[in-house]
This record gives sequence, C-alpha cells and structure tokens, in this order.
Amino acid sequence: MNQANLAKLFHNYIESYNVLTDAEHDELYKWRAVNHFQKHWNLEADEFGEMFKQAMEQSFNIVNNSIVQPANGIVFLCKQDKKTEEEVREEFRKLLAPDGGDIRARQDRIDTFAAAINEKLQNAAPGKWKYDQDRRSVIMYLSFISPDDNFMFKSTEARAFANGCEFGEDIGSGQTFRLDVYYRMCRELAEEIKNNEKLCALLEEKLQAEANVDEDETNLITELVGRYNIYAYDIIYCAHAYNLYGDIPVRKKTKLSSIEQKKQDRQIRIQELASQRDEAKEQIEQVDAQLKENSLPDLTGMTVKNIRYGAGTVAEQSGKYLTVEFSAGTKKFVLPDAVAKGFLKIEDADTMGSFEKIGLLTERKEKYTREIEMLTTEITRLSQIK
Repeated sequence: MNQANLAKLFHNYIESYNVLTDAEHDELYKWRAVNHFQKHWNLEADEFGEMFKQAMEQSFNIVNNSIVQPANGIVFLCKQDKKTEEEVREEFRKLLAPDGGDIRARQDRIDTFAAAINEKLQNAAPGKWKYDQDRRSVIMYLSFISPDDNFMFKSTEARAFANGCEFGEDIGSGQTFRLDVYYRMCRELAEEIKNNEKLCALLEEKLQAEANVDEDETNLITELVGRYNIYAYDIIYCAHAYNLYGDIPVRKKTKLSSIEQKKQDRQIRIQELASQRDEAKEQIEQVDAQLKENSLPDLTGMTVKNIRYGAGTVAEQSGKYLTVEFSAGTKKFVLPDAVAKGFLKIEDADTMGSFEKIGLLTERKEKYTREIEMLTTEITRLSQIK
C-alpha cells in the first residue's frame, strides 16, 4: 500500500472519529451488531430460524436494506416447515466447513450457499427477489459468525480503498471478484491499524464505554474477537461514505445546514446510490453466468398445449422465438416467458423445469436492470443540482 496515502486517510479518520461515533452517525454499531450476534449464534439451536432472527436483530443495514433483505430471507425459509429449516441449517454447516485458510475454496462455498438458498426461496416464494442471497450477504454472515477470520464487504467501498491507497492488486468484481485478494488487503490494513497507537486507543476507549453500560457481563464487547477486522472494514466504509479521501475530514451535520453541507450530503447520497448500482450490476453478471449454463431446451417437434388453441406442434425454434402449428393456424411465441409463465404447457417435467428456472433467472435480471435504471436516474438528478 501507499503508506503516505494510508497515513493521510488515518489522519482524516482520526480527526473525524468523534463525529463518526456520535449518536447521530453511530458507526460503532458494527461492533455492537457483531457482539450481539456472537451472544446468540448457535448452529445447533433447536429453533434455528428464531435463533438467527434474534442474532441478527442489531445488524440493521449491514446485510438488509430497503431494496433487498437476504437475512429476512433466511428467517422466511426457516418458517416454512421443520424440514426446510433443517435444510437451511445444513447449508450453513457446509458453508462453515473447515477450509484451512483456503480463501478461494471459501469463495466457492459462499457462491454454492447463495445458489442453494436462492433455489429454496424460489420454490417457497417464486418471484420474491428481495429475499435473494448474494455473495456480499453471505460474506457478511461469515464476518458475523467468525469475525476473527473474515471481513465485512461492500464492493464500491473496497475498490475505492484499493485505488485510494494503491493496494496494487485487483480485487475484481462480479465473476472476476477475488475474495482472497480482498482479504489480503484487509489483513494488511488490520495490521497497520494495530500498529497505530492513536487508532487503537480510540477504539478501545469507545468499546470500554459500551461495556460500561452493558448489563450483560458475558461476551463483553471489549473482548470481541476480530474487532480489528471490523475496524478495517469500518475505515474502508467510512473513507468512501464520508469522503475521507479528500483533505477535509467529515464535518458534523447541523439542522441549519449550509449550502456546502447540503452539497456534501448530496455527494454522500450519490455515493450510496452508486454503491447500490454497482451491487446490482454484479448481480446481473452472476445471473448472466447462470443463464449461460442453462440454455433454452430445443422444443422442435414437441407437442405443446395452449389454453386457447389446444394442442400444437413446434415447427421451428429460432433463438428465443418459437413457431407452433395449431389446428387454428400458426402462432408465434417468445421464450422463455411463453413456457415459464404458463402460456404453453409441456408434458416433459424436466423440460418444463428448465424453462421455469430460465424464466426466473430472466425475471431476476430484468429486476436488477430496472433497479439500475432507477438508481441511475436518481444519481443524474442529484448530480445536476447546483
């Protein structure tokens, strides 16, 4: 890393620390959330869903937000029935299997976990995309469960830090994302934090103040394992969210804000929206990869049924367009919607299942595309305000 840039960032963070941790901004909630989770997490709990819900109670917007609520999706699945709840528990057990520090293997398990839970979610509630799991949400689960061995993650903030402090390795994005590179960057940052006496003193003072008002004498926040891993993420996040890469540290908000303060607030909001847009783009990349693995089945010559025209034979399939000959004449349909949405029925269950899966993936891509369009519109509007 560029030590001069990192030193400047540390300086700006230290200068802003009292504002970042005051009652209004309260960035200390990350430590509080993980500590609360640690008090309640139990993989073998009789009621796994209720345990997970209680453990995540103080996570607020770390995992969920106004658009997606993956943590609520886990709870939703567990409420379906006992069998599903046990299947979710088993997916967590596989996610947490020892990997000997092989972060690439861990990333594969993260992606496998997300895919498995999403399949169950779509079976339980087709089209309820707000509960979808993605790579970021699963990384967050790991950082709550094993904070000493994992790091919280947001893509835009991570790339901004890598660029601002000239990390030198590309963490990638979407299909090129490298969790091992990101963790390596975070570990280096955590070590730099530990070597900075002022940063250490600031955190320990705040955590001690938290411990003094905590009536629960078990799992004291001052003894939280991985607290410097959380610190690394906090600096990465705050540096981007509060524009600490500049020469001026974040200023405290006032009720009667100046024109410059309003401008700064808009810039922070633009950065938040841009982060959400980047995450949506990564989701589209993941969906595109799944669509490539699930090509449209060839229906040529097969018999299909339509509620209006009855039985017909597929005369031609050209890309996503289907030509079907019915007794009433030749009709054209668009795939995968024609099959996935029930306009055409196919007797073969496997073929029908393939189209339903592709249809769900296509809907998911369209959802994130619309989300990107809305976010882009809002970013443009805010950017044009003088």
